[in-house]
Amino acid sequence: MSVAAKDKDVEQKIIEITAEICGQLNSRLKPRDLLWDSKAPIDEPFFSRDRRRNTLILSQRLKGSLEPEELRPLITASVISWSLERGADKLKLRLARLAGLPLILISAFMGLFLSTYYGLNHLFVGGFLSIYFFAALFSLFQFIFKEVKNAKFAGDREASKIVGQQDLLRVLQTIQKLKTDYPKEKGLRKTWEWLRLIYTPRLEERIIQLESTK
Repeated sequence: MSVAAKDKDVEQKIIEITAEICGQLNSRLKPRDLLWDSKAPIDEPFFSRDRRRNTLILSQRLKGSLEPEELRPLITASVISWSLERGADKLKLRLARLAGLPLILISAFMGLFLSTYYGLNHLFVGGFLSIYFFAALFSLFQFIFKEVKNAKFAGDREASKIVGQQDLLRVLQTIQKLKTDYPKEKGLRKTWEWLRLIYTPRLEERIIQLESTK
């Protein structure tokens, strides 16, 4: 069998495993294609952002490093996290609606109060309100990012019940070694990896959380 044919066979097996997992979990995801992406995070399979969600995206660094069956625990955790994150997305919308109007009303009231009763100029009031508004917004997003991180941890816990805790730990530890052996990222990719960790737990955190789960 040629290398290209072997790669195609491996990709088809991964797609079949992913489809099986999605069916088992009653997920809306319907993967039909696989894309190896050099920019994708090594520890987090994800799905294309079109409405059909029909493309599984894996890091190029995983290609040839793990057998299709070895990827099963990782993909299972990812599918569960995806479903839980959809709940977090709904929470974000609810919070935006609930918090957005009060923030605007409070800002307007404080601006009116400061201008009327203290005679402060508009520049000062505008600066004060900008600081207040962005501080409130920062606190809101901190809460949202925490919910997304919790969804990742919950995805690992639920996946460990399905595929086995040791199997999931084994693949995460293997990926951790691959990540260590791979040349360090530079420039824009390094910046993007740092930004991603604002709302996604580190691989080391996932391993520690999973090891502490009984």
